[in-house]
Amino acid sequence: MKKLNKKGFTLAELLIVVAIIAVLVAISIPIFTAQLNKAKYAADEANARSIYSEMVADYLANGGSQSSGFSLDKESIAENATGDAAKVKVSYPNGSSNVYKFSGIVQVTFTLGDSSKYPKVVVSKCDKAGVSESVTFGEGTASTNN
Repeated sequence: MKKLNKKGFTLAELLIVVAIIAVLVAISIPIFTAQLNKAKYAADEANARSIYSEMVADYLANGGSQSSGFSLDKESIAENATGDAAKVKVSYPNGSSNVYKFSGIVQVTFTLGDSSKYPKVVVSKCDKAGVSESVTFGEGTASTNN
């Protein structure tokens, strides 16, 4: 009698391996999504901080008010904004400009400074990224020391 040489895996073994992989993927997707949202939030916060730095530099360079040529093309970015709605262009009097792109998972509000107040940027809380408080750059009232 000829001896049968069995090589390979049975269908049941293959199905068990596929089921285990499916469970691992199902567990990892929410974790990956949460980490992705945290990274987007961090990038949005960094962009807001950069815009705030540009606003303050212009504010201080012009003796406590924004220069007439300094402008932001938006006063705020709404949550769920995409495309051009999620971009802010900062323009300078000399014609140069910087464009910042936001992910759209937070709301960002920009307020230019004047003689009575510093520039201000507020980044709203973000439930998707697990951030429970708004972040404000530039809280306070301007004062002059004579």
